Amino acid sequence: MEVSLKTEYEVFSPEHPAPEQMESGKFYRCVFRGLELEEVRWKNCVFDSCTFPFTRFRGGILEKCALLNCVFEDSAFFSTLLDRCKCTGSSFSGAKRTGLILRGGDYSYCALQQSDFRKGDLAGLSLRSADLRQSDLRQANLTGADLTGALLQQADLTGADLSGARVEGVDFRQVKMKNTLVGLEQAVEVARSMGCVLDR
Repeated sequence: MEVSLKTEYEVFSPEHPAPEQMESGKFYRCVFRGLELEEVRWKNCVFDSCTFPFTRFRGGILEKCALLNCVFEDSAFFSTLLDRCKCTGSSFSGAKRTGLILRGGDYSYCALQQSDFRKGDLAGLSLRSADLRQSDLRQANLTGADLTGALLQQADLTGADLSGARVEGVDFRQVKMKNTLVGLEQAVEVARSMGCVLDR
């Protein structure tokens, strides 16, 4: 496994590929363009303000990586696991996310609109102020997730489990909720967002 590759403003392409096995690499404002990344294994790497146009991830694992303010527009993820990654401020808008698996980690301020997380295990994720508009969250496990201030307009939470989740500041008025499991604290926040006044 290649260790501690550090670079700035570098452009990776099929003619100049990025390493598929890597640990503790650091990349600043790099471009990963048009790569076919099969079975990548990236661990403890930092990607700061990088872009991944037309890059395809297939069957890989990114473990404890920081993907900060990165842009994945027109990229694609197929059966790719992000394991305890920090993706603060990154945009997955316009990316194909078939089988993108999020296991733990911080996705605060991420653009994740129109995501398909049906039956996904999103327990404990930090999704503070994330954009999840029009996302399919049917039967998703969101127990203990932090959704404070998240955008959920036109998202579908049918059958989802929100027990123990933080949902302060979420506008539920345009969220589809049917057989959605909530605890008392979540029920109070849902009612408040609907304009209800609590009888104390």
